[in-house]
Amino acid sequence: MPGAFEGKVVVVTGASMGIGRALALEFARARAHVVVAARSQDKLVEVAREIGALGAKALVIETDVELREELARMVDLTVKEFGRLDVLVNNAGYGVSSFLDQLPQVELERIFKVNVFAPVQAAQFALPHLQRVGGQVINVGSVIGRRAVPVLGAIALVVAKPRPVTVRAIDAVETRSCIGKTSGPIAFAEPASPLAG
Repeated sequence: MPGAFEGKVVVVTGASMGIGRALALEFARARAHVVVAARSQDKLVEVAREIGALGAKALVIETDVELREELARMVDLTVKEFGRLDVLVNNAGYGVSSFLDQLPQVELERIFKVNVFAPVQAAQFALPHLQRVGGQVINVGSVIGRRAVPVLGAIALVVAKPRPVTVRAIDAVETRSCIGKTSGPIAFAEPASPLAG
C-alpha cells in the first residue's frame, strides 16, 4: 500500500474506535491525510495524535452520522481544509441486541439511519468532490448480513437486504459513469466483527 494513498485525503466515519480507528491509522501509515469523524471528540483527538505521530496530517470533525447536516458539514470542512476529497470510508455502524419481535421502533429507525441512510447521504455530499479526482467510496459492512446471529436479526435484515441493490445500482450504474476514472469506485469490506466501530 505504500505510495497508493500518499497525499490523498481520506475521510473515515466511526473513526473513534474499532475498525474505523484501525483504518484511519492504516491510511496514515500509507501517508494519506486522514479526516477522523465520529461523535466522541475526546477519542477522535487521541486518534488524531496517533496519526500525527505517524507523520500524517489529521483533521478531527465531531460528527453524528444520523444527522444529514452534520454529514454535509463533514464533507465541507474536509474540502475547506485540504482542497480535495479522495476517499470516503463509510464505517460508522449501529446495532442493538434484541429479538426482532421485541425491537423498539426507535431502535429500528436508528439502525436504518446509521447503517443505510448515512452512507448514502455521505456519498451524495462527497460525490462531486470524488468525481473531480477519480475518488472512491468504501462501505464497511458486517458479516451479520451473511450469517444469522441470535438477537441480532434486525441488523441482519438491514445489512443483508440493501447490499445487493447497492452493489448493482451504485457500482454498476451510477459511479462507473459518473466517476469513471477508477476501476472500482465503490468497495465493500466485510470485517470479522459483527458491528462496525
